[in-house]
Amino acid sequence: TGHIDGIVTQGGQKKLSGWACAYGVAAPINVDLYRNGAPGTGILIGQYTANASAESAVGTACGTPSQTAHRFYLPLSPTLSTYAGQALYVVSAGGTAGIVLPNSGKYVIPN
Repeated sequence: TGHIDGIVTQGGQKKLSGWACAYGVAAPINVDLYRNGAPGTGILIGQYTANASAESAVGTACGTPSQTAHRFYLPLSPTLSTYAGQALYVVSAGGTAGIVLPNSGKYVIPN
């Protein structure tokens, strides 16, 4: 399960934020970031681990102790501005076997 929250700026860099987990598993999971579509149609930007501290509400949604590391902040490199306006998709637990997170396609690569 998981959710894309939006685009934030951290340390002067834009990042796509959200959280992802395997319900009942405290260990961080991997997420894949795609542009212009989900796996099968989109183009993989990168593979990351959802391992940043999360608030207790995320722990509850994941069935794990509060503040377990389930958050992600995926870097949106300035080189991606070539693809500005293309939708961003996050898939949990790897590629075509994974789950496309809610709000995928809602946020786009910024200028």
